[in-house]
Amino acid sequence: MNGAEAVIADPGNNVVTSGTVTRYSTKCPFITGYTSKQGFPPDTDPTEGFFLINTDTGFQQLGLTESEWHKELLGMHWDTPTMHETHPTSH
Repeated sequence: MNGAEAVIADPGNNVVTSGTVTRYSTKCPFITGYTSKQGFPPDTDPTEGFFLINTDTGFQQLGLTESEWHKELLGMHWDTPTMHETHPTSH
């Protein structure tokens, strides 16, 4: 990992997402997004997929498929998160 990768850490500075966060969205108390394996050595076993974190409870769901992710979001009445790119490209 280098300075170009984005991760999410807890208050103790422990990395919560075990992959590079490529896009994310927030809706208090939740953080959701997508992580990729890019930038992580294979031996670190990074998780790729969608994630959902409850910052109130610390509960984390990592490596969700898109269908699993949508199902969880619907259960929270969060239909379409507005995703932000961690490394937006200029047009």
